[in-house]
Amino acid sequence: MELRQYLHAHGKDSIGIIGVSWAEDRFGDPSESRLQRIAAFIDPKIPVVRETDDLVKAFSPLEQVPANFVYNRSGKLIYGDGSPKLMTKKQLEGLLAGSK
Repeated sequence: MELRQYLHAHGKDSIGIIGVSWAEDRFGDPSESRLQRIAAFIDPKIPVVRETDDLVKAFSPLEQVPANFVYNRSGKLIYGDGSPKLMTKKQLEGLLAGSK
């Protein structure tokens, strides 16, 4: 996973990450252990929040995973529209460099 590579190269404190579990109930039985395995693979310190009506409204349309959203330090959305695009390490580095 590219995010894991970014964290390894730049340090785990270089960006803030929150995982949002919004698909667990939509595509079969939710599995807490599966969710925790995925989060731990990237970094075990990443907090994961569950889907709420407010999250769905804020990030819609979410159709597939992964959906990446990047915000600058001021809270402005600089990348992401809810589409299932994989973000590369190079793309993330460019976005973050341009947001300084």
